[in-house]
Amino acid sequence: MRFEDRLLILFKLILPLLLLVLLRVSPVSKLVREDLRLANAGGAKQDGLPGSAAALRDAVKREPWRTGLWEQIGRLETSAGQGSRAIAALLEADARAALSADGLFLLGDLYLQEKNVAAAEAAWQRFLTIHGPSARIYERLVHSQRARGNYSGAVETLRAWRAFDRQDARAAYLLGLHLSPMEPDEALPLLIEAVQRDTQYTARVQSLRRGLAQASTRGDQPAYSYLMIGRALGSIDQWDLAGEAFRRAVEIAPQYAEGWAFLGEARAHLGGSGREEMAKALVLAPQSNVVNALYALYLRRAGKPEEALPHLRAIAEKEPDEAIWLVEIGNTLVEMGDLTAAREAFEQATVIAPQVSFFWQALAQFSWQYSYDIRGLGLPAARQAVLLSPDDPAALDAMGWTLAHLGDGASAERFLQQALQNDAMYAPANLHLGQVFLQQQNSGEAYFYLKIAAGLDENGSVGDTARRLLLRYFNDGS
Repeated sequence: MRFEDRLLILFKLILPLLLLVLLRVSPVSKLVREDLRLANAGGAKQDGLPGSAAALRDAVKREPWRTGLWEQIGRLETSAGQGSRAIAALLEADARAALSADGLFLLGDLYLQEKNVAAAEAAWQRFLTIHGPSARIYERLVHSQRARGNYSGAVETLRAWRAFDRQDARAAYLLGLHLSPMEPDEALPLLIEAVQRDTQYTARVQSLRRGLAQASTRGDQPAYSYLMIGRALGSIDQWDLAGEAFRRAVEIAPQYAEGWAFLGEARAHLGGSGREEMAKALVLAPQSNVVNALYALYLRRAGKPEEALPHLRAIAEKEPDEAIWLVEIGNTLVEMGDLTAAREAFEQATVIAPQVSFFWQALAQFSWQYSYDIRGLGLPAARQAVLLSPDDPAALDAMGWTLAHLGDGASAERFLQQALQNDAMYAPANLHLGQVFLQQQNSGEAYFYLKIAAGLDENGSVGDTARRLLLRYFNDGS
């Protein structure tokens, strides 16, 4: 046989093998086909893994070049609640340059679920480096940085987010929010811009603007300014940022009793006791109304309402025109089990300040919360609250939830939807609307609003209630 003929035969034998290598194509073996079939079918569990994930693992072991299967395995194990195994699978995909942008995003979330915050942030930062700016990544980073008290890092991330999209109202709002206890002059224009772009921020920004305005009038007293900013942040349940403002107040003025008392209150809202800060405040100013009011709240939180009541009555006697003390007395009497006396205190608050919606809301809430004459007492109070503040989401929520207790689900839904039109991030209205939809057996809508409420109030009673309902009705413990 001629040399040329032998060369041609050899070429014909080798060419298919070369093509397989170059194209990374491999014949699908019978075993791999069976693995893939099992994966699609779900399969039975193996070693604690869902059958589909186990089958894909078998397939990739037999044919390692199928690198794309690793991310699929990670997603399947995520769905099965196998966080650590999911992370390992996604890292296998990453090591083989087969991890998608969504996979890298998921990797960060999984690290966060496993309490590995540093690894989560590193994954998200890497996402930004590889795939470019992303609003959802910036928001994840801000949430993580804020949760561990890295406010300067959160501000830096928010500045990058805003540079990426100057039209994003949420970026403007969050940056203004985080700058409030640090750079209030820079914060205010951002908060105003956020409202101009999205009216859902109106109610919260109004509260912040009042606090920032009060702070600016006392520029010669920076500790007081920080106190005003912190109180405004606390009024919209931003207690971690409020705590940062109070911390700055006592750092500037270590003898500032009210600053220490509010710092204790902020820490109590964040899961601490606030005992040390409160004790310091009492030593510095034992006669201060503010300190004694916060101390009474501390005692109530500690399960000692009978000790708190004399402090509140003494303050009310010194400030007879301040209806807020009667609301606090009413709440304390409720904790003591005296509902009749509590009703009198709440009603007296509406007599002292009949044009203030908040006190009518408090009366309505007392009525439905303790099933105390809802139709005769709570409903008229809720109506008056809405008449006085028709755009206030809290007033609309009080009306909606009162109607829900009276069995008028359709009207309740209408008022609660109106509350969320005015402030989509008002957690109580989201919770109550979710509960109304549960009563109507509308599980899809119920889940949607309960999930929002749980996310908006991570550390409060509203969020706790939403999470309990999600677990009970939807088996969602996330």
